[in-house]
Amino acid sequence: MKRILLLTLACLLLGGCSSKGYRQIREIESFEIVQTVGVDYEDGMYTVTAATGTGPEGQVSVLTSESVTLARAIQQMQNYSTKKYIFFGHAANYLVGEAAAENDLSACLEYVERGFNMRLDTNIFIVKGGKAGDAITKASEGGESVDDHLQALEKDVQILSENHIFDCGDIAEEIAADGGAVVTAISLWNNENVPVGETKKGIQVVGYAVIVGGRLTGYADVETSRGITLLMNHFVTDMEEIPDGMGGYAAVELVSGKAKYDAEFGGSGIEKIKIDVKLRGNIAEMESPVDIYDEQVIWELERVLAKKELERIVNALELSRRLDADILELGREVNMKHPVKFSRAREGEWIEQLAGTEIEVSVKVSVDRTYELGISPAEKEVRESEGRENNVQAVCGGGGGVHIFADIPPAAEKRT
Repeated sequence: MKRILLLTLACLLLGGCSSKGYRQIREIESFEIVQTVGVDYEDGMYTVTAATGTGPEGQVSVLTSESVTLARAIQQMQNYSTKKYIFFGHAANYLVGEAAAENDLSACLEYVERGFNMRLDTNIFIVKGGKAGDAITKASEGGESVDDHLQALEKDVQILSENHIFDCGDIAEEIAADGGAVVTAISLWNNENVPVGETKKGIQVVGYAVIVGGRLTGYADVETSRGITLLMNHFVTDMEEIPDGMGGYAAVELVSGKAKYDAEFGGSGIEKIKIDVKLRGNIAEMESPVDIYDEQVIWELERVLAKKELERIVNALELSRRLDADILELGREVNMKHPVKFSRAREGEWIEQLAGTEIEVSVKVSVDRTYELGISPAEKEVRESEGRENNVQAVCGGGGGVHIFADIPPAAEKRT
């Protein structure tokens, strides 16, 4: 009997058993669920713009608030409605305006890291040449949600490996560890595929925004961003169109790409960083009547592809050097490969040492003929034993500038 009385008393003391606790419970219908959050900065004030997903009747709610801190601006949004609770826990995207990123991207991430309203796995974007509020508002016109645009964008960039979308936790970690990072850069564009007299804004990827010391310092264009994505081993797949020499084009689907890192050490520390890149693809389409079983044809496709990828990689390395930032995480890669040697060789600032280190890049491409349709096992075995891989190289030398030379065989030269 005593035990029953104690259990009854314990239940009465629980907050969930009180009428006050019951009143604090919110029904799902009372939530205004935010999908995208944007932040802008001007004259010492933060402006936060929040957009919901598409409602049952096609409507999209866009809210705006301003304060000297992000936390206060977001809290003020709760005052917009006495019936709806503004919920940020499902926000999938975080847009940062260019001015806010230039002022201090780390400060824009501070609230996400410390607060409990937004998740660290929220995707982050920087609006090149514009404001996050404008991007959210204009992309949400006509009953569409900016979240729908960003979901489609994320799928597209992965298919083409022209970019990799990071989340807030990734970027906060990179800034804390190295002081530098790359963030997907986006901008508004006019969609012309609409009826005459109507205008509709869309969102497109325009490369990477480069973060140094926690602040936006520059951008990498889309082509250079492809090289960065490959070097950071975020490659998924890609489709390249190559002139076939007969007035048409060959389409090659690149299905795998990997970058491996190594280093050579000497008495003065790290003397050379070696980057070995390998890509593999398949012929997807040939417009001209070209004999794809001619080894010279395949070799030429590999040569052109290797040269194209090499140019992207060299541009990425040059950008990193110009900005005095290890945005490609070369130090981390060498440290993972040679932790003891790297620790002994690294004296002083890593960025200063990296600026004087020679970087050797090797790109190898292997193209198959449409998954080898029609090739006998014997022919395939001979071909694999020959190791038909095209190889081009570039060396970036430090010490007062970047000096590049490329060892690319001419088109008429045959493989050995």
